[in-house]
Amino acid sequence: MSRIQNNNIKRTLIKAYNDPVVRAYCTIRFRIMNMRILEEIGQYLPKSGSIIDIGCGFGLFSHYYALLSPDRRFISLDISKTRIHAALEASKKLNLSEQITFYAAPAEKLSEMPGVFQAAYMLDIVHHLGKDSYIALLHAIYNKLSPQGILILKDIATTPKWKVWFTWLLDMLMNPKAPPQYISNTTLRKQLEKIGFDVKIHELRDILPYPHVLYVCRKNIER
Repeated sequence: MSRIQNNNIKRTLIKAYNDPVVRAYCTIRFRIMNMRILEEIGQYLPKSGSIIDIGCGFGLFSHYYALLSPDRRFISLDISKTRIHAALEASKKLNLSEQITFYAAPAEKLSEMPGVFQAAYMLDIVHHLGKDSYIALLHAIYNKLSPQGILILKDIATTPKWKVWFTWLLDMLMNPKAPPQYISNTTLRKQLEKIGFDVKIHELRDILPYPHVLYVCRKNIER
């Protein structure tokens, strides 16, 4: 996809939200999750089938990846009813209501969803959860994936330290009552492998000072 096409999709998505504050938030998210990062994540998502978007927020990336591939079907969860309401309204404007199902529910409800999924992704969620919570969630995702299903997990690394401090300050600015808990690549990889994933770490290079890291986790059917 050309940069012009990509920018047109982004502008269309942002305009679909009624609230100017939400539009501003979406603009910022698209700057942080720039075209290169979105493409690097998107290359691992199947072009068709069922995909879980965990912690979908306003549904921004569910909408984005749905527009790129009309044969994808999304189950998108977020704990905030306000965000899900905004996502539903935007989805109607974008004619994606048949392609995306939004749920205002905690991620723990994932285990109650019917069926299995070809893929799941979770962007910048793990460092906002306690250890017991995110490990339980990773187990639930593993159990809901089809054989050879894939989990794409993007989170914050623990190096280099200056990038970590920059990201920590932004996280605290957004939610000062919930300090983030960043996890080292080695620790999170071992936990994912213990659950049963084959894990590849895909380093994300970015001109912005965020220590992004992408975990590409394939369900090991021999487990």
